[in-house]
Amino acid sequence: MQVQNNLANRGPKNVTQFKVGNDDVTLSPDIVRSYLVSGNGRVTDQEVTFFIHLCRGMRLNPFLKEAYLIKYSDKQVAQTVVSKEAFLKRAEHSEEFDGYDAGIIIFNSEGQIEYRRGTFYMKNREELVGGWAEVYKKNRSRPYRSDVSLDEYIGRKNDGTVNGMWSSKPATMIRKVALSQALREAFPDDLSQLYTEEEMEVNEPLNVAPIQQPPVEMYQEPQQIQEQVPQQFVQPEETYSEPVMERPSFV
Repeated sequence: MQVQNNLANRGPKNVTQFKVGNDDVTLSPDIVRSYLVSGNGRVTDQEVTFFIHLCRGMRLNPFLKEAYLIKYSDKQVAQTVVSKEAFLKRAEHSEEFDGYDAGIIIFNSEGQIEYRRGTFYMKNREELVGGWAEVYKKNRSRPYRSDVSLDEYIGRKNDGTVNGMWSSKPATMIRKVALSQALREAFPDDLSQLYTEEEMEVNEPLNVAPIQQPPVEMYQEPQQIQEQVPQQFVQPEETYSEPVMERPSFV
């Protein structure tokens, strides 16, 4: 008689492994909570599960900061955001992708609305009002175009003031919003339901430095360890022997 050791029931559960390009990605609820959550909020099991399924389904590597799970307080709902670089990688992998243009919309010194490539404008003489982007596909004669208003997307803190990134780099941020939207419209099968940091309410700068994935061995299910039951609890096996029959003797 044998029993399983209690260690078989310990350790991380629900390990998910998949490939992103040439990289093997290993995720579990323990890994996500320990390494991949931005902010001080406690993520729920449902939020973690959604994040893992999104990374696996869309082939995103969160250790390379292609995807983030963000929660600033327990009262908020966790946000899952994707980097702009991940958007561009997916577009560039398509044979139909034929480049893009993007820039900003300003109210210039002559009192006119102007669409300008890039992000340069003179803050003292011009007003930034939005961003634009066009994504080209080889199978279409017209580009996918997105025009977005700065007022709709500018990031603000809880007290209503503009947050750090939008305050220091508003032109760069609004251009990214426009480009992300245009890419999502051009490639809905690859980018549907994915949103970038600039499109969401992210109050603090995210750490974009890649992190090393924990050793896979630490997150594999432990093998079942079997051990013998102490001898005093082992009941002896019953044995049976044929009775000896004596032959009658005839005198």
